Amino acid sequence: MPQLIDKKKKIYFYIFFLILLSTPLNLKYNSFIKEIFKIKNIKVFPNELVFEEVYNLFNQNIFKLNNSNLKNFLNKYTHLKSIEIKKIYPDTLEVLITKSSPIAIIDNQITFTYLGDNGKVFKDNREYNSIPILKGELDIADAIVVLNLLDKSLYKLEDIKEIIFFPTKRINIILNDNKILKFPVYIDLKYINKTYDFLQSIKTEKQVIDFRILGKIILKNE
Repeated sequence: MPQLIDKKKKIYFYIFFLILLSTPLNLKYNSFIKEIFKIKNIKVFPNELVFEEVYNLFNQNIFKLNNSNLKNFLNKYTHLKSIEIKKIYPDTLEVLITKSSPIAIIDNQITFTYLGDNGKVFKDNREYNSIPILKGELDIADAIVVLNLLDKSLYKLEDIKEIIFFPTKRINIILNDNKILKFPVYIDLKYINKTYDFLQSIKTEKQVIDFRILGKIILKNE
């Protein structure tokens, strides 16, 4: 008998709750809750970066914000590397934006065109120094592989003036002292470091050092 009474109490409670949900009081409560969690403050770091997609988030529900959708606009702005969204409840967003750092100049006579550390090409009015110029038959994916190898090697990117890419996929590297290093198609970190060690071990006025034939080094002037 007590169990039957308990069941009846539960039924009465659910009926009361449903009635409550349909009352004007509850509608006002829902409206109040929605208003509290509308995004009213957006802080962007660094604050000089202004993007329409970010400020369009004003008055949206902070719970419904989809970070992955917002990050898609990175594909539109190729000079950006990452965006991080932090929700500060109930109504504030902190947006941390990281710009891409240029790792090479793409040879262009009209504008400053750069390859960034995000793997994307972007233009900038600012001129960057101490990074190599990429020339020739350029494939971005190949260029990134070569630059990553050189960055891990004993060479310093700031000591490299130009990297020339050929249709065969091999490269020439021109140093700041105008020495031309000719490399074969297939190179790895170990081979690159061997060429560096060789350059450090000799004194030569020859401007061309040809490493294309494995086990053989040719010195000459062009």
